[in-house]
Amino acid sequence: MNFKKKLSLYFNIVTYISGTFILMTLIVIMTINFLRDARIFAKDTGNSIQTGESTESRNDSGNNENGNGDDQPIIYNPGFELVDSPNESEPGTQEIEESAVRIEVVDYTGVDLYSDMVILSLRAFGYLPERKNEEISGSQETVIIDRSGKGYGEKIKNILKLDNLVIEEDPDREYDITVIIGNDFMPPP
Repeated sequence: MNFKKKLSLYFNIVTYISGTFILMTLIVIMTINFLRDARIFAKDTGNSIQTGESTESRNDSGNNENGNGDDQPIIYNPGFELVDSPNESEPGTQEIEESAVRIEVVDYTGVDLYSDMVILSLRAFGYLPERKNEEISGSQETVIIDRSGKGYGEKIKNILKLDNLVIEEDPDREYDITVIIGNDFMPPP
């Protein structure tokens, strides 16, 4: 073999090995990100399904193919627990039309993923929140502010699994609820 053929063969082998290594690395990175961000394969926490206001135990005998015991599909909201979709066919189960509640989500963290998680969780229950990103200026606390005086804040608090609720009735309000995502916001594992 002459020098050019050996060099060409060596170059091809190095190229194939490098390409294979890069491809395998990208596959591993994509798999890790998919499993972490999508959380599709979250561990089951038992036979309970979070319905937004209370946790109901269900036995395996009454479940349908969705595993939730009725014909309602399970809605997935990233970062939070699996929840049943609200059953709108039963009269009297919802006091208000969720889309009529004006909600703003104000993000002080600079991490869009956090506000996306909150917005998707609220949309899963029929709310139509608006996003506002604010400049990070000092420390901002995560809080839900209910300006409606109609108890909407308690429902939002239960959906988002947040602890801090402030009620400030304001008849001239632009939004009924303000969800402030502050520097202390910790998404559920």
